[in-house]
Amino acid sequence: MTGMTAQVFCLRYLFGMPTAALQMYRADDSGFHEKPAPQSTVRPENRVDYYTHASLLAFTSGKHFSGFYRRWFKSFSARVQSFHELNDNWTQQPDLLAFFERNFALAVVEATCGTILERENPNLAEDLAAYARYSPSLSKGLPRCFAPSAYAVRDKLFANVKSWHKQAEKNFNPSSVDDDGDADPFWGSEFMRSRQKIFQGFGGFDEDAAAASDLGFIWALTYNIVPTAMWVVLEIHKEPILRSTIRTELKQEGLLGDIQSDDIQKVLNLPRLQSVYAECLRLYTQAVVPRETAQKVQINGWEFPKGSTIVISTDVAQLDKAAWNTGIDNGHPIEKFWAERFLSYPEDPNSGPIMKSSIIQTGRVGGVQDETQKCHANGPIFSEKTTVGHWIPYGGGARICPGRHFAKRAIMTAAATMTSNFDIQILASEEQMKMDSRGYGLAAQRPVGRIPYRIKRWSESRE
Repeated sequence: MTGMTAQVFCLRYLFGMPTAALQMYRADDSGFHEKPAPQSTVRPENRVDYYTHASLLAFTSGKHFSGFYRRWFKSFSARVQSFHELNDNWTQQPDLLAFFERNFALAVVEATCGTILERENPNLAEDLAAYARYSPSLSKGLPRCFAPSAYAVRDKLFANVKSWHKQAEKNFNPSSVDDDGDADPFWGSEFMRSRQKIFQGFGGFDEDAAAASDLGFIWALTYNIVPTAMWVVLEIHKEPILRSTIRTELKQEGLLGDIQSDDIQKVLNLPRLQSVYAECLRLYTQAVVPRETAQKVQINGWEFPKGSTIVISTDVAQLDKAAWNTGIDNGHPIEKFWAERFLSYPEDPNSGPIMKSSIIQTGRVGGVQDETQKCHANGPIFSEKTTVGHWIPYGGGARICPGRHFAKRAIMTAAATMTSNFDIQILASEEQMKMDSRGYGLAAQRPVGRIPYRIKRWSESRE
């Protein structure tokens, strides 16, 4: 199955791609593999799906991936530095999501695209946040007269991206690239430089098409990762006991207080923090995954002709009461957050994310045994092998989200940094913390209201 239908939809309605460039995407039936599909008649230079997908895969898993993460870490750490000046007194802030929309999201943009976008638009964080809130309206294809504010913020960001492109083209010099061959102060990364060269080779692609494509990329960079990071930090700090447990885990690995970018593997191996991360994705991601059939297929007795669009909702799998473990006597319902849902304990055969009856039915007993053998005598392990087909926040198959590896690193690092340095008291009501259903289908959900909070400096010596 292909994903071009979804790409064309987003490019047209969310990002304002010009018609001529859209025709390129619609005509591209060559697939995203290096070898084009046998029946394809697309010219090699117009294989837009393959070239953009291959470039993105190289960026998110290739030789420059670690540099991308380090740049994000450096930027994020610098942006939260002002909070390190807090003392033992509580300081009230209006919205936890706004904190991540500015400090977390802009660090991601800077690590990828450099500093010109933010320098030219001091309100970039607020504009991207508004763009995210208006995305459900844009995705419905409403005309401008019915959604003027949505189009206005998209137009502003579109102009912001075009201005960045022009400045980067004018000022970039190969000598400005860092010694690692990746970062530069104008385009930001080798990935963005290579994208511009790819765009120049496409027939029907002009400067507006390039700006729309890069606006879409920036949207994809921030739309899901930002609220997910917020939910992880919120859930940790909502419950003082969970926060203390996470701090104990951080202390055992020497990560309290001063986390460095080189500590990433230690952070990724923290079982409880991983469980919180995975549970937030399970609970707060409501995505629809569209696929188009490249040929006639049959699924569960249903026949889909070639060219059919099949839409899969992650909700069905991630809220399946017949599969997920809800604890003793259903003490942790599937609709509620449970920090330990993804943990397996060596002394508890009924622990783990998926119920044993469901595992036996699907034939994944071997995966459980492999993970159980890794359990330490003094604690649990993060368990995920049995969740295949049940936990799909990033989609699946060959079209699975290529940014998932960076997302996990950045979200877990941000949560570890915030938890080891600050006390946060969530002041929002349960009503304010409900998910905004208007964003259903676009993946990570935002809360319906603001999340006011209080924050103060924390260190182990002050306990």
